[in-house]
Amino acid sequence: MLIVDELPFSFVEREGFRKFCKAINPHFVVPSRPTTTRDCYSFFIDERKKLVNVFKNLSSRVCLTTDTWTSGQNLSYMCLTAHFIDDDWNLHKRIINFCLIVGHTGVLIGRAVEKCLIEWGLKNILTITVDNASSNYVAINHLKNVLNHWECGVMKGAFLHMRCAAHILNLVVRDELLDVNLSIKKIRTLVKYVRSSPARLQKFKAAVEEEKIESKSLVSMDVETRWNSTFLMLESAMKFKKAFSNLLLKDSNCAKELRKCEGGLINDKDWVIVNSLLPFLKIFFDATKRFSGSRYVTSNAYVHEIFGIGNVIDGFAMHSDKSIKSMALKMQAKYKKYWGDITKLNQFLFIGVVLDPRRKWQYIAWLVEESFEEKKACTFLSNLDSNMRVLFDLYNASMPQKEKDEEVSSSTSKASPSSMWGHEVVMDIEELMTKRFEMAMGSSETILKKTELDKYLGEDREAMDANFDILKWWKIQKCRYPVLENMARDLLAIPVSTVAFESAFSTGGRVLDCFRTSLTPRMVEALVCTQDWVCDSHDAINVDDILLEIEKIEDGG
Repeated sequence: MLIVDELPFSFVEREGFRKFCKAINPHFVVPSRPTTTRDCYSFFIDERKKLVNVFKNLSSRVCLTTDTWTSGQNLSYMCLTAHFIDDDWNLHKRIINFCLIVGHTGVLIGRAVEKCLIEWGLKNILTITVDNASSNYVAINHLKNVLNHWECGVMKGAFLHMRCAAHILNLVVRDELLDVNLSIKKIRTLVKYVRSSPARLQKFKAAVEEEKIESKSLVSMDVETRWNSTFLMLESAMKFKKAFSNLLLKDSNCAKELRKCEGGLINDKDWVIVNSLLPFLKIFFDATKRFSGSRYVTSNAYVHEIFGIGNVIDGFAMHSDKSIKSMALKMQAKYKKYWGDITKLNQFLFIGVVLDPRRKWQYIAWLVEESFEEKKACTFLSNLDSNMRVLFDLYNASMPQKEKDEEVSSSTSKASPSSMWGHEVVMDIEELMTKRFEMAMGSSETILKKTELDKYLGEDREAMDANFDILKWWKIQKCRYPVLENMARDLLAIPVSTVAFESAFSTGGRVLDCFRTSLTPRMVEALVCTQDWVCDSHDAINVDDILLEIEKIEDGG
């Protein structure tokens, strides 16, 4: 309970808790604070041993994400998380390190990760997802050298580095919000005013009824460092534009409050600016939610999402509305800054799409050819095909021959020449000549045999079903594609975001609570890691539902 609910160790000494325990079981002896502290740490050690054993027996590769947290004393902690798919095709996420780091240099970060990998006995690393900080480039280069020294780097670490998609989206949105900050401030002031007291809220409700606006919920306040809440605030405020105008006419205090805001009273231009911004925030809001899932595969959707975002922005750039068009042109420049150069995108993500049986190579070829001029598209696709086949050959070479033989034995076994001509074989001429022809073709060095990859690509694609379970599909196909199954298991485990959904929208940093800030770094790591391990089944947070619940409480519902 203390670990799961992030309660302070002193909780066991509180009178209310002791009375509760006594009421439940009068004979139960409530442990002291020091005993509870020791028990929690011992539990961490036991759980860590179990996880070390899981990694020891894991046949798949592990993908890492790194993230930085800050304590109340302004100390920096590095959070290292392992992502992998087990033999039964279940996706896992485990925090394996939460350590204090002194300084943010790339070398220090790289060495901290290296130390952690050694402690856990982890060497089979496929990718490391990091944010766009320049220090991370140095850290990745350090780790690439380490993995290559261990002879564990896949393709010499050429695609080890994964850039966090949620962080890039945050950078784009942050820039856009700064451009229209004055208009947002005015709407925030209006919302804050109507939410500041029950009397003001009632006046606003009266204005809503007078304007005949139908809505299940009213406006919600945002948290300035979480842009998703700003988007939801602006989206709801637009619905009540007429009600706000009504309130400003009838409530002089509201107008007085707004005049204090930089830029003065809200005007039509402010509403036009916000209305133009909303379609873009909606795109990034939805994409960030999809990128930041830790309970489902995201690597096969990354390419699809970013190219889709580019297409939508291009469409808005040709919009008849000048405000939307102007906003789109700004967004185009930012989009090209981060995603305009296809050669800088990690090719493992493209191969991940190829291993999605609903899309395969045809989808990637279509997407690239539609988005780039012919020469550039042709060069990229040729390079991608080459790297995909090199990767397949690496996986094929690393598989035990027995597994490959078992899969192909039934389809490739043929009679030997001696058995064909022996007295025990009786067959007609057509069958005899067919068998001899098949043997000749099978043994001819001039005939190229189809690989598993070729067979997979040559088969029909699955239907584009939104409920398609890609992990289940590959689990079923293991016998048909033993090499590709291993390859898909690793590539589909790649996380495209360093942070979980509930943190993905933050333009600030992740901050430790007051209780954890007061603990030693060793105990902080024990509590953070153990909570992650025992709370693995927790559902993702639905921000919309939480905001709606807060509104109900504030409204007295």
